[in-house]
Amino acid sequence: LEWRFRAADAGIEDSVRPSERMRRLGVVQDGDPVLRRPADPFDLPREHDVAAGLGELLVAYLAPIRAAHAFGKGNGLAGPQIGIARAAAVVQLPDGEPLVLYNPRVVDSSDDSDEQYEGCLSCFDIRGLVERPLRIDVEHQTLDGDIRLITFQRAAARLWAELGDVVPEGG
Repeated sequence: LEWRFRAADAGIEDSVRPSERMRRLGVVQDGDPVLRRPADPFDLPREHDVAAGLGELLVAYLAPIRAAHAFGKGNGLAGPQIGIARAAAVVQLPDGEPLVLYNPRVVDSSDDSDEQYEGCLSCFDIRGLVERPLRIDVEHQTLDGDIRLITFQRAAARLWAELGDVVPEGG
């Protein structure tokens, strides 16, 4: 019932498949070649403005996506999912601010894991039981080119690990 109200508020027909709803919001769907190729890393800080622009665009996409569908555990979006094969991704937990990472790369993970049902905005008609680590360490760059390491746990780790599947590092 909530889906019908939210879809109506977003101006989306209820009879349309969920993947088509995401496509209409600008999310590239499975089968598009951009999802299969490695994302090109940014040369930071030289490409500061280009990277920042993509980060802002990713964050801007979140509002209409969240208006069209409720994400109880948060959601994330990567450059290739909006047709831009560059290494940037954003995650927003239910009560948090969006966090954008540039050139993200999972460098370590815990042996402890759990299985939960999850889906992907680019394969929105499909959900499956996926095992993910409970902790991951992600190396990324700031817009100034500094290399940082950030640790995510539980729900945030799951979201960033899923985006790691979408944003494989290019060469």
